[in-house]
Amino acid sequence: LLSLPMTLFFETAAMEQRYIFDIEAFSVMFPSAMLKKETAKSYVRVFVENMTVSIRIGIKPNERKPQRVTVCAELYADPSYLNGADKKSIIDYAVIWETVREWQGRPHQDLIEPYLRELLDAAFKFKAVTAVRVSISKPDIFPDTRGAGVEAFMIRKDYEKLLSKKRSA
Repeated sequence: LLSLPMTLFFETAAMEQRYIFDIEAFSVMFPSAMLKKETAKSYVRVFVENMTVSIRIGIKPNERKPQRVTVCAELYADPSYLNGADKKSIIDYAVIWETVREWQGRPHQDLIEPYLRELLDAAFKFKAVTAVRVSISKPDIFPDTRGAGVEAFMIRKDYEKLLSKKRSA
């Protein structure tokens, strides 16, 4: 038999976003309304939502000119983060905002994935961050959609594995 990871799909009440999560990986901070009481965990979420910039990105010939992309980033931390938060130790959402702003004016990039990796790198620089969800969408790519793009959800343990594989390659 084929073994598939257990996932959970849900839509927000306004059905503006859809989420698919690996329940085991996300159980450390999934909202209590979505999981059994025994597995629900509290968390702090620092975010940049629906940031729009124009960048040169895409593999199709018509994507050589700058196009809008929408970026969302959610950085998760244990609630204990709130106990010691100060100007020197905060999870600074401005770092994510600045990372995205720097993309403007860069040479053409074929793929979204390197930008997604930059967001993950920026987010996991904060020691308190335990998990990250980042997405990049092209809202104007198809006339009959709200957009198409790539999203990644990663816990720190998996990010560190990703880093070690990159170093050994």
